[in-house]
Amino acid sequence: MEIKAEELALAYIRQAGREQLPDLNLNNKNLSKLPLEACKLTQLKKLYLSGNRLSTLPPEIGRLTQLEKLVLDLNPLERVPAEVFTLPRLQELWLGETGLEALPAGLLRCKQLKRLDIDHNQFSELPPEIQNLDQLEVLNLNDNQLRELPAEIGRLTQLQKLFVQNNNLSALPPEMSGLTQLQRLNLDGNPNLGLPAEIAATKDAAKILGHYFG
Repeated sequence: MEIKAEELALAYIRQAGREQLPDLNLNNKNLSKLPLEACKLTQLKKLYLSGNRLSTLPPEIGRLTQLEKLVLDLNPLERVPAEVFTLPRLQELWLGETGLEALPAGLLRCKQLKRLDIDHNQFSELPPEIQNLDQLEVLNLNDNQLRELPAEIGRLTQLQKLFVQNNNLSALPPEMSGLTQLQRLNLDGNPNLGLPAEIAATKDAAKILGHYFG
């Protein structure tokens, strides 16, 4: 079964190589490892690996220097290699439902990220160093075990969408009033959450919170 899965993946990989395709979709291919041949496709801009059995990626992933989007959700990841975080053009990283309990080492140095999805994991806290990702426009923290958000999240001044539904939040830091670009804030599923006056007074607060705040 695993041999057939890899053979099927190789067929897609070789087609992408022949046709110099910018996207490679290997979602739901029952892969336990990424074939090294995929790491030779240096033209790739988007790589989809959702719904496989990957526990890590080969360090050769670092050769994909044109990669802008990497989707790894729904994999039982044990580690994300450091080479992922040195990809110079990476803007979107999807790590939802991978069993992560903490942000991978190196991710917080990936300063060019514009979207980070770490939903449906086991995070109980978000480190203050999240402020390093100051180009983020979308941050998805849904369905974790977060009890609070760090004050430093208020320094993500480019943030437009913040999703924190189904966590254990009881308060929001007043510093979030500095998120002046925020267009959507999803807080549903945090029944004990209160709203600081600093945020309630923010311009367009009602539009931002909408019906997502209980």
